[in-house]
Amino acid sequence: MLIRIFTGLMLWAGAMFAQRLLTVDDMHKFHDVRDAQISPEGKWVAYTVSSVDVAADKSDTDVWMSSWDGKEQVRLTSSPESENAPRWSPDGQYLAFLCPYR
Repeated sequence: MLIRIFTGLMLWAGAMFAQRLLTVDDMHKFHDVRDAQISPEGKWVAYTVSSVDVAADKSDTDVWMSSWDGKEQVRLTSSPESENAPRWSPDGQYLAFLCPYR
């Protein structure tokens, strides 16, 4: 599953930059996918996606979930703060993650 996501991102990046060479400014356009956690029953993968807002000089990380076959993706968080470290409960019914203290 992660290979499919990574391959898709690389194909997208290749198409996006096929007309010119990469520059340092292009690096902010990539999304960083990390911390994949497979649910106990194997139906879902929770992961984090980080992006950079150059104008605000800030990065943001959100928690996403994808079905095992990649047909469904669900964005679980969209706050301006960074959520991370998704973890499944042992029975797979709940997903916990860390939020910054306000």
